Amino acid sequence: MGDYVRWSPPYVEGAEDSARSAYYLALNRGKRSIRLNLKEGARGARCCSSSAREYDVLLESFRPGVLDRLGVGLTNGCVRRTPGSCTARSAGTGRTGPYRDRSGHDMNYLGLVGLLGLTGEARTGPPVQAAGQIADVGGGALMAAFGILAAAARA
Repeated sequence: MGDYVRWSPPYVEGAEDSARSAYYLALNRGKRSIRLNLKEGARGARCCSSSAREYDVLLESFRPGVLDRLGVGLTNGCVRRTPGSCTARSAGTGRTGPYRDRSGHDMNYLGLVGLLGLTGEARTGPPVQAAGQIADVGGGALMAAFGILAAAARA
């Protein structure tokens, strides 16, 4: 099924069913993507490792240790990078600290910082989710992109 943003309305007429969401298309213009089932074992690990050597940037956005448990982590040597390539790690709740093992979602971050308390009807109703992913895109993805660009400039 992939990223839920792929199939969230509103839809773009004429777009492929697997990626017809206007929001998904706006965030991913010009990108190509593949899905791997890393729980398949050796087959998924081989495909991940060979794909990682083909590209200049590898972005890991799982909780710390997940890729290692799946057998394709950077620390266990399965994924070998080429000289001049860049690896970026982005974990929503950080790689260290008390929340490092928690999964992260935009709504969690907005709640933790108190932003959800500013949405919805004042003191009478539940919070309202933002139309876009404020923390995911504006915080995590943007900072990862800056880091990747800085590393690429040094290469």
